[in-house]
Amino acid sequence: MILVDTSAWIAFFKKEPGSERLRNALRTGEVVTCETILFELLPALAVRPNSEALIRHLETIVVLDHTADWNWIRSGQARRVTEGKRLIGLADWFVLDCARRHGVRVLTLDAAMAAAAMDSSIPLA
Repeated sequence: MILVDTSAWIAFFKKEPGSERLRNALRTGEVVTCETILFELLPALAVRPNSEALIRHLETIVVLDHTADWNWIRSGQARRVTEGKRLIGLADWFVLDCARRHGVRVLTLDAAMAAAAMDSSIPLA
């Protein structure tokens, strides 16, 4: 299963380069989501043409249940500070924590989030 980050969804909706991986994952039924991603996506989709169809499609995707592991999130961000690496936002940590807890891969186009995933042994799609 693949947990798709907001950056990959946006590229997909805009038909930008890099969106083919998501298109293939949707075709094979591998895509899952979480509330954090929906929280970021739905306001932007509401103002797009054909938004109702897009929202209905998103509603068919499995939503992973997630309760944040705050200790893991804090230690991950602290490790990035200590190592002088680029920090990522709290929403990205929620997505990575969800992927880690459910044992799924992450599809992101955000380089800092991808690096944090790899540093945390979370596989990328």
